[in-house]
Amino acid sequence: YARQMEEAANEVLSKATGKSGGMEGIIRIGTGDGVGPYWIAPRLAEFQKDHPHAQVRMHVQEDEPDLLNGEVDIAIQFSESREPEIISHKLGTLHYIGFASQDYLDAQPTLPSSLFEYYQYRCILHESYVRQVERWAPKAGELKKMIDFAFVTNSASAMIELCRRGGGIALLPTYQKEVFPDLMALDMSEVAPIQFWMAYTEQTRRSPLGNLMIEWIKSLFDK
Repeated sequence: YARQMEEAANEVLSKATGKSGGMEGIIRIGTGDGVGPYWIAPRLAEFQKDHPHAQVRMHVQEDEPDLLNGEVDIAIQFSESREPEIISHKLGTLHYIGFASQDYLDAQPTLPSSLFEYYQYRCILHESYVRQVERWAPKAGELKKMIDFAFVTNSASAMIELCRRGGGIALLPTYQKEVFPDLMALDMSEVAPIQFWMAYTEQTRRSPLGNLMIEWIKSLFDK
């Protein structure tokens, strides 16, 4: 409430002095180390042009943030909240497929035609996939036991950089091809479609800056 009062006072002051600089205040976004850093953050420049006095804080963490205790204002997460006090809005679906560098692919006598041939290649795994494996392709759980992964990390940036430099095949969402054009997508069906949501409280929705950020994030995932 104090933040809302401050934003309202600043708006009145701006109108009184004839100044127009967009919204003011602080908005906090909680996200994993994929969609937030690689899709939302690069597009914040356009938001900042319209609202140069708004401070955006992005908290990157593996666990879903605690919205009810005010850990963040808006969360990007891979599950739909069941809490009645939390509003969930489905943003879209991440389509995971295999990627590798051109150098790595050129060095292979053959290329995998399905997920179940990955055991023949150096594979790069993100730790969060362990929790998502039940949503992968059928029998993916058994497949994971077969593959001796060359590299396992909880950092998407470490995973992607190793892949770009010939470290093996990484399972990544298709939007990474736009972020890193040098990544080569394997010619095979997707491994898994993973849905993701934006979650927030009614208090954030009623905040002028909070509601503005909610609508802006929605626009980034227009189908």
